Amino acid sequence: MPLALVFTSAPRGLSPGRSGYVTVARHEAMPARLVELLESIGTPHESTTGATFTLRALEAGGRRWRILSRFAAGGLDHTRRDNRIAHHLAFAEDVAKRFEGLGWRIQHVSDANDTAQLRKALQAFKAEQEKPTLIVVKSVIGYGAPKKAGSHESHGAPLGADEIKGAKEAYGWPADAQFLVPSEVPERFKATLGARGQQAHEAWQKTIADYSKSHADVAAELKDFLDGRLPAGWDKAIPCFPADAKGLASRVSSGKVIQALSGSVPWFLGGSADLAPSTMTLVPGAGDFGPGDYAARNFHFGIREHGMASACNGMALSGLRPYCATFFVFLDYLKPALRLSA
Repeated sequence: MPLALVFTSAPRGLSPGRSGYVTVARHEAMPARLVELLESIGTPHESTTGATFTLRALEAGGRRWRILSRFAAGGLDHTRRDNRIAHHLAFAEDVAKRFEGLGWRIQHVSDANDTAQLRKALQAFKAEQEKPTLIVVKSVIGYGAPKKAGSHESHGAPLGADEIKGAKEAYGWPADAQFLVPSEVPERFKATLGARGQQAHEAWQKTIADYSKSHADVAAELKDFLDGRLPAGWDKAIPCFPADAKGLASRVSSGKVIQALSGSVPWFLGGSADLAPSTMTLVPGAGDFGPGDYAARNFHFGIREHGMASACNGMALSGLRPYCATFFVFLDYLKPALRLSA
């Protein structure tokens, strides 16, 4: 299933603002609430990773990026807007080299306004099947503003009427127009994105209809998954744990429940940020998710609690039922993602 890029608009200014990352992607079955999370300031990058894991399952700085490198998720693009506002005062590392060391494919665009370069970079990303892609785009914050272009003054405060007017004049835009959307714009969207979207939607619906005829049982499971329903009788195998004097460690009882649910819910999957045998999260016979086996259901996140929990958020919002585990003493590492989960 191919991914299509969704670029978020700059939060401030007239052109891409922060030196941040524009995240992927949506698919026919991706709910709007996931798109909202991916376009947020919180943890879009790790959540995007989880969304990509979901698509892989359907088809078959620092720690957070290593997760994606570990699972070699081709078909995922992050675009870094390099406008040198404040960040060059605080960071000296070569971001592209850092990502290259993590196994990413790097693409450079020297001018954010050069649509030919951007198109070439995106085409190269689409052709990449093995590695995630980082596109580093050089941009000028507040581009076109007479006095504030390239300045921190266009980052955290309104440009002001004079600067906005000057920028519009630089763009060849009606200087006094307010919230102007020329009639050609919706027509263009309808003829391009609208037409492609309609074709993709019709092809998707036909695929589902054909599959329902040839593989009725699996198609029914897929419909449950896409509709957010659990299979009938999903809870029948969950064991009971009567009280006893000795007691049972919660990770042991949790592990037994995980094993039971794994047998009745095909899209129930997950793993641990530490050794799976210690957290009792390993499902025997379910395989290890990664290159060569995207149908597997055991995730080995490594010691990356924050990235793990954020990726699970992305998976959950994509329709999967993920679980993740770590030791209680490490809970603080994933608290921001846990708050989003709640």
